[in-house]
Amino acid sequence: RRICSDKNETYRLLYEFQPRSVLVEHADDAEGVVSELPGEMVAVKALQGNSGKQVFVGKKTDFDIAQFNQPLPWQIQEYIETDGGIPGVVEGRHDFRVVVIDGQPAIATLRTPPVGSYKSNLGYGGEAKIIDASMVPSELVEICRLIDQRLASIGENRFYSADFGLTQYGWRLFELNAMPGTISRDRGEPAVEYQEKVATFMAQAASKNAQKGAI
Repeated sequence: RRICSDKNETYRLLYEFQPRSVLVEHADDAEGVVSELPGEMVAVKALQGNSGKQVFVGKKTDFDIAQFNQPLPWQIQEYIETDGGIPGVVEGRHDFRVVVIDGQPAIATLRTPPVGSYKSNLGYGGEAKIIDASMVPSELVEICRLIDQRLASIGENRFYSADFGLTQYGWRLFELNAMPGTISRDRGEPAVEYQEKVATFMAQAASKNAQKGAI
């Protein structure tokens, strides 16, 4: 949970899966880092937070340090375009969120931003569609397995989500999330199966912890 909740900790462990990122501890350094990263776009993130509220994504010329007004340090990340879509899944920009339980995709959510926008969060007008775990591309399943191998060295009972995009460089991890949450059963069979997987995971984790306590 600690690794997934801190974007810089995530990057330190999984940097080869992610766009290039730089930790900025002083606001005065942000402008120089932004200009040094390639491209006309940039992503600037507070190290903690969710729902896109602590994130700027857009043209470098539109980034205003004073207006960003988020607690330091910040993670400044190279922007890599996803407008090529995912063959057979979606056209255009996207955020493909995979919920992972001990290395295996349990369910996924395809999130897409409004036309002309870069954030796919629902609070910013994005749309979300549930994707059954069986429909997660095989290449991405393998990447999830490799990522989880790193996390397995830190802790047992791993339950988290990972946000990806398909770019000109292949799949890239944007961030991890420590609290994937639940999905209402009325959203269809994939949601029902997901709830069953989560329930099984929790029961097994509780049993393991109880056995350790007994020892």
